[in-house]
Amino acid sequence: MVTQISIEIETQNHANWIKIFMPYPSSEKMIATLQNEAGETIKGVKLLSGNNAIDISQITQSTILVKIDCAFETILKKIML
Repeated sequence: MVTQISIEIETQNHANWIKIFMPYPSSEKMIATLQNEAGETIKGVKLLSGNNAIDISQITQSTILVKIDCAFETILKKIML
């Protein structure tokens, strides 16, 4: 059983996606925020337990920052598109 949050990029159905796996449920909000290099928010998404997919096909930057806030941890990861 996986007990870590995983973040992957996937190309499927003619689009690019960020796939986020949340291994545990939470009564508090779990949010993923996509930011550009300057720290400006591009997109914010509420996450649920299990697999989550965020469409990034409309994002034109070469790199984005993915910030995941949940009750147990906060993750900031830089992703090259």
